[in-house]
Amino acid sequence: MDLHLKGKTVLLVGASRGIGLEAARMFAAEGANVMLAARSEEPLRQAVERVKKESGNPNVHHVVGDIRERDSHVRIVTATVAQFGTIDVLVNNAGAALSNPNPEMTDEIWLEALHYKLLGYIRTTLAVFPIMRKNGGGAIINVIGGTGREPYPWTSSTGVVNAGLLNFTKTVATQYAASGIRVNAINPRQIDTKRLADFRAVEPEGYAETIAEIPLHRLGRAEEVASVIIFLASDRASFITGTAIDVDGGATRSVSF
Repeated sequence: MDLHLKGKTVLLVGASRGIGLEAARMFAAEGANVMLAARSEEPLRQAVERVKKESGNPNVHHVVGDIRERDSHVRIVTATVAQFGTIDVLVNNAGAALSNPNPEMTDEIWLEALHYKLLGYIRTTLAVFPIMRKNGGGAIINVIGGTGREPYPWTSSTGVVNAGLLNFTKTVATQYAASGIRVNAINPRQIDTKRLADFRAVEPEGYAETIAEIPLHRLGRAEEVASVIIFLASDRASFITGTAIDVDGGATRSVSF
């Protein structure tokens, strides 16, 4: 199936490992121009080398930027346009916000959570909007998380940030539609990551309970989330905007109307 991504320019924020890296590999294999952004130089450099080698695509580059910093999004977007001339697809894929129960939450913790993910996504989205509008369209995919739909008391900041991003996604999808820009979200949950591996080592019983709660009775894989990202970025999803897709093996029990 041709996804019509060849020659498109993709900016991936949070792409040095995990879901972001898998998405970068898939975009590069489709022949897209790919810019990987993350906080640390060496993991990014290694990721770019891996993606280039595996895909045979030389149009893969990186830029260092921490979206918690107020002006970092400007540097990331500017570097992408300088390298490739435009941006057709934006994937916001920052890590989870801090997880703390409400009684332990200070103003500083709340502000860090808001800057790290909520404001980071908002800033990069607003920065690429005029570029995509000039192009006559584009696609924005926000990788969010399941706690925006189903809050947990021990992950207060994550839930609040994710719920805000779901609202933001729906809002800008409506606002940007007239410019041909589609905006969608993905809610990954229980994905096989280093965090869950560490959890398994420390709390094997809790880990087993986590698996048992997933209807498919296994963890998800980063490439399974990345496949949805690629689809939403492609012309195959041309009539999809303002939606949030759960990629969680059926773990989310909430019903949205």
